[in-house]
Amino acid sequence: MSFDLKLENGSFSFKSGEVVVVNDIEKLKQDVAKIIITELGSVRLHNWYGTTLLGDAIGTSSSRQNLKSEVIRSVSAAMNNLKLIQEQNEKSGQILTSKEVIGSIDDIDCLDTTDPRQVIILVKITTRSGIKMSESLPLFL
Repeated sequence: MSFDLKLENGSFSFKSGEVVVVNDIEKLKQDVAKIIITELGSVRLHNWYGTTLLGDAIGTSSSRQNLKSEVIRSVSAAMNNLKLIQEQNEKSGQILTSKEVIGSIDDIDCLDTTDPRQVIILVKITTRSGIKMSESLPLFL
């Protein structure tokens, strides 16, 4: 089983002076959020990690529909990369639970909100253990 340090509002989470960790589905949700909010190319040794959502590319879309298509394309690529990362980690000997491993990427959508500057990214995944989970992230454009 693997774990990660719990992040809340961009910082490590503490409870009673101890760092809080996440595992299983909560770890998978955090992994999904982290790869989506990381700018593609910003991790020097892993320049394929992340999305184009925070970079200049997302602002160049000519229409709302084109922008939403670019969000879905970028998030889809990131989810496929996350799945590959998990497979590589297992091959190298890391033990992952079936609740934290992507079994299938079921849906990725980009939803409008009442604020025209914001969209909601919705990712639906089935874990290897068959548990369905979803993660939604607001994104200001």
